[in-house]
Amino acid sequence: MELVRVRSLRGQALVALATAMGEPGLHIESLQGDLEQALAIPDLEELTRGLEQNPRIRTAKAEVALNEARVELAKARRIPDVSLDLFYRRLEESNQHGFDVGIAIPLPVFNRNQGGVRSAEARRLGAEARARATKNELVRDLRAAHAQLSRALGFVAILRDELLPKADLVLKSTEARFRAGDANLLEVIPVQREWTALQLEYVNGLRIVMVAWSDLQALTGVEPTP
Repeated sequence: MELVRVRSLRGQALVALATAMGEPGLHIESLQGDLEQALAIPDLEELTRGLEQNPRIRTAKAEVALNEARVELAKARRIPDVSLDLFYRRLEESNQHGFDVGIAIPLPVFNRNQGGVRSAEARRLGAEARARATKNELVRDLRAAHAQLSRALGFVAILRDELLPKADLVLKSTEARFRAGDANLLEVIPVQREWTALQLEYVNGLRIVMVAWSDLQALTGVEPTP
């Protein structure tokens, strides 16, 4: 039953991989590669600086710049455009020529477009507040991903450097006793089961490391250092 379950999970993972590659119909038979990498924990301050390249922050900054331009436009509209009209006319009775001059000044000269300026300023302040909120959210997500990566790397290091070598030693010793007739099968099977469980924990720990790295990369674009 366990074998059927894990085979099903493997099939689902291969389908998810094909989908992530942009080819959902691709049939993947097997994979090759090595998950074991000596990944150093990146500096949090450096990662925080890398957030400036995050698309969400760049979009928020663009929105702020747009609303700053709208404020300048609203202020420019406080100065009305003065139009000068010149009309020619000829008086038939006296056979004289005449000119009329007209000056037109838009009404905003009286209110200086104060309403438009205040509205533009309010939109600019709103955009700045959203930009700050976006950065705060990304910093929070970055710290969480960094902490997750630190925990995962620590867990993997303990398994690799301490638990797995001891499990290998116990397994080899038990199997040697079994071959020599000093241990029965009931003693060997639990040891093999524990060894396999530790191996699975190690691989799962590497998976968590890679997921945490992908989260950091999505936030900052920083590549893992082998």
